[in-house]
Amino acid sequence: MSVQASMEMDFGTYSDKLYDVIKLFNDNGWIFKNEVMEYLNDFDDDLEWQREKLVYSKLDEIISSNQKAGKTSAVRLYDVYSDGVVELAAIDTKKVSLWLDINRKRIEGERYTDASWYIQNIVGRINKQKCIVQHFVFEEIE
Repeated sequence: MSVQASMEMDFGTYSDKLYDVIKLFNDNGWIFKNEVMEYLNDFDDDLEWQREKLVYSKLDEIISSNQKAGKTSAVRLYDVYSDGVVELAAIDTKKVSLWLDINRKRIEGERYTDASWYIQNIVGRINKQKCIVQHFVFEEIE
């Protein structure tokens, strides 16, 4: 059986722009690998990840366009301090989902996700700088 893990966070008090939330993650060690942005351009298609050279103005354009149209945006971010990967997906900043299935951190010797690792390395880092994460939900399903 496959285990899937995710976190949901509310950044509504930080910004209305999803692009600002992605930049917040970048500022806290969750970056685009090798200066290449990976994103899903359209959730209605085959969920094929797009890859292109990181240009923040282009990323802002894509994310803002999707957000104005009420479409989900998703980006893949890599932890600079480990092999951790998250896929951040959202329509707006009030309900930001983090899919944790690539290189999922597990409790040693177990199949369960090490939720504390994600809390420390996502929520903890952001709160040390900005103290803005006031609510998050962690979920694991089989």
